[in-house]
Amino acid sequence: MSQVFQFAVIGLGAGSLYAIAAIGLVLVFRGSRVVNFAQGAMGMMAAYVFYELHQNWHLSVVLAVPAGLLVSGALGAAFYYLEIRQLKDASNLIKIVATLALFVIANEVISLVFGAQPRTVTSSLPTNSVTILGASIGEDRLWIFLIVIVLTVVLWASTLPFVVLGVLVGFVASSETAYPLVTALMFLLSFFGGLFTPVSNMPIVLRRIADFLPSFHSASIGWAVVAGRAPGLRDAGILLAYAVVLGLAVTSRHRAEESREFA
Repeated sequence: MSQVFQFAVIGLGAGSLYAIAAIGLVLVFRGSRVVNFAQGAMGMMAAYVFYELHQNWHLSVVLAVPAGLLVSGALGAAFYYLEIRQLKDASNLIKIVATLALFVIANEVISLVFGAQPRTVTSSLPTNSVTILGASIGEDRLWIFLIVIVLTVVLWASTLPFVVLGVLVGFVASSETAYPLVTALMFLLSFFGGLFTPVSNMPIVLRRIADFLPSFHSASIGWAVVAGRAPGLRDAGILLAYAVVLGLAVTSRHRAEESREFA
């Protein structure tokens, strides 16, 4: 029985990584209606950048992890704006073929830059063994499982206000103006929330503005998780307040639309 329990817990580590990859795949599909077959290649790009910075350039994990994520995110954003948006009227099959092309290109670029030999990364997590119910289990597996759970909760909680904001824009704007309006809102929230320039480098007036924006507090939660700290209760409270207020506005608008339809 202890062996069954041991292998079940060991599988939590790999299973958690598959789960977080699946969340990303579903997120991309819900946003673009495209199944991204290059998901693994984009994750591999982040892993290789992390390896290069952490193992060869000796940067700390706190700096190497965000750098890898930024490179992977930039690749995804460039692919969306340069390829998928241009194919918005094409069939889903053509879009899927485009993601397969990105998969092949990313693999070849990684092979050319980093070589074809597999790399081994020194674990940044505790590697000692702990005994649970008579089974010896590596601490790193438990940490991976916990990290994935925390990331899932943080991603859901930190993006909720923006999801509700998007729904609200859909109610108040026409189909022609909704997209540019959301784009403008996201740019303003990103800029004044300190996503482009650190808030500490901004003038005092802009720092006070940033302190009231959900983008700033969402980023603060993300940086806290990357740094291994617990997310701040104030950041979570402000995001929750935004979600509640915007949710009430969406509910009110929805009821007004229903009343107009049945009038």
